[in-house]
Amino acid sequence: MFRTLLTPLVARFDLSPKTTTPQVLAPQEEEDELTPEDFARDVIIELMRNSVENLKLAEDTKTKIQVLAEIQRILQKDGHTKDVFRELDGFLILMSLLSNVQDRSNLIVEPAEQVLADVLETTRLVISDLSEAMHKHNENAEYFRNVVGYGSLEDALRGLITNSKTVDHTLGLVLALATHDFSVSDVFTTLRATPEEELDTVVAAIEGRLGIIRRPGAILILWNAIPQVAVDDDVMRCAILKLFELLSLASHRNQAILSTIGLVRSLFQRFYTARSDPAVTDKERHILQKLLRRLLDMGATTSEARLIFQKTIKDNNTLDTEILDVVRFGIKSRWLEHFSMESPAALVLREDNFRGLPSAGFTFMIWIWVSSLPQATHPLFTVKLSDKAILSISLDKDGKIRLSTTETAILSSAKVHTYRWIHLTLVHYPSRTSTPSIRELTYHVSLRLTQLPAGFFLDGVLSDTLDWAYPKAEAVQSGTYTIGDASSTSKMSWCIASSYLLTTPLGDDLPRLIHHLGPRYVGNFQDPLLVKFLTYEASTSLNMFLATVATKQPSAHTHLTQSTIMKAVKHGLGIPESAVGFAVSPISASESATSTLVDGFKREGDVFVVKAACLDMALWKIGGAAVALRLVQVANVG
Repeated sequence: MFRTLLTPLVARFDLSPKTTTPQVLAPQEEEDELTPEDFARDVIIELMRNSVENLKLAEDTKTKIQVLAEIQRILQKDGHTKDVFRELDGFLILMSLLSNVQDRSNLIVEPAEQVLADVLETTRLVISDLSEAMHKHNENAEYFRNVVGYGSLEDALRGLITNSKTVDHTLGLVLALATHDFSVSDVFTTLRATPEEELDTVVAAIEGRLGIIRRPGAILILWNAIPQVAVDDDVMRCAILKLFELLSLASHRNQAILSTIGLVRSLFQRFYTARSDPAVTDKERHILQKLLRRLLDMGATTSEARLIFQKTIKDNNTLDTEILDVVRFGIKSRWLEHFSMESPAALVLREDNFRGLPSAGFTFMIWIWVSSLPQATHPLFTVKLSDKAILSISLDKDGKIRLSTTETAILSSAKVHTYRWIHLTLVHYPSRTSTPSIRELTYHVSLRLTQLPAGFFLDGVLSDTLDWAYPKAEAVQSGTYTIGDASSTSKMSWCIASSYLLTTPLGDDLPRLIHHLGPRYVGNFQDPLLVKFLTYEASTSLNMFLATVATKQPSAHTHLTQSTIMKAVKHGLGIPESAVGFAVSPISASESATSTLVDGFKREGDVFVVKAACLDMALWKIGGAAVALRLVQVANVG
């Protein structure tokens, strides 16, 4: 079926994807100018071309296996060959091989054991080549997702998944493709061979082997295969569902991916029908409920929310308390759209006519959520002139902030904690005055945005001050703003809700108001009525702060603090659009890995746009208070 999709090929291309050659050049001159590195690269690119051509023409299984192994070796050796593989329709050839891997009608009859071994080995090599061709190559990954499609991969695998002799091996390879870790390819064969009484122990041991999901489309294939794999096997079905639960618990990235690829609807429907199905064990119902809660913690789309709220009311017009409990759990979630960063990962904005930091001073702000602290100092924000860093804000392995401009200092009072949203603000004035030139402000907020640790909020706005010289402007040259770190040595799991660079230093009291707007706020602080963006909790907290300051410190400074904050609440911050150096948030970010991410920023490394939709936000979209009042009405009638 894929043979008709292949484009006409030539045995040799005039130009390699990465080589530029003058239009007129004598052969001798070309040989003289060709460096050993370029020559070696051209040789391996030519090997890739020949291998893909040989794979297309191969007829017997042994030859196909040898060529597939050679392609895998070449892909691992030189990343430049991945472009050649794509341009020679390598992905489509692999899909064609996979869809016909069990077709042995035109071959000499061989022993059944040998036939099965060849099928399994061919499948393994095809999946391995697919995984390697997309690994750390955004163009190939996007090409496969949008042009070839994971639906085509699922169709090609259908015969292997429905075959009892190949299903476990195939599903293990799909899991390996999803995580780009082929050490987990034996998971399903291990689960199948494990006695029921030992299954929980074996599943728990697998947890440490599960990594980050790299290919969400492959995970969806695995999920769709559950009904076919374990339709009459309760033990295997429970084991696979438990595997998905462990995947969701392995990392925040996994939870975000599983919540946003459409599993919530089918999972909820399975949970809803399982309650009245006598064939479903209590253990399976419990796993379904835990997995559903885990995914709803990241939110639900409007269609998913509508289905859940509809099922909350039974046919006899009474409340379904079990479903209501799921709603109650999901409505507590406060996750928002954000960038999930698995280092190396960075958002990079490049400018050509760049002289350095704004001459009038600046304010840098960022909302971050850290899953695990780095093993070594990890940059959060860096400004560079060419290759020279003129400003760097980094996170140390103990959670403290490290600041570098013309000097370097560790801000001992500003400590980042994990598993909570944290707002960092750096205010830098342009000259030495009676007021310290640098202010580092740190605010903490719990994941539910309701609890504010006193040490950082109630003790005052400023946590550290430094009196440093402002970086001097230099000659016009290229420069970069980098949020995160794309170097191969970086290692940290974290998230970004939004980040701003203002070309003016804000007053000491204004960051507190901006913090109260919360990580959900993604505007540019230009609305004159910022009060409408404050939640009831934020408004109450801000009023309590002002009242406390007025009680404990009755002075002119207190009056100034109150008047500054109240003026900003009533009339806005007064920040003109020209003063916004950049404002980056995922609200309008492109999910394409090869295009500009948002407002000039490009992604480098592993950056995933999480389009989380909180259940409370979905509730307002499908009816708001009317839906909640209907539940109250039914509860009173019942």
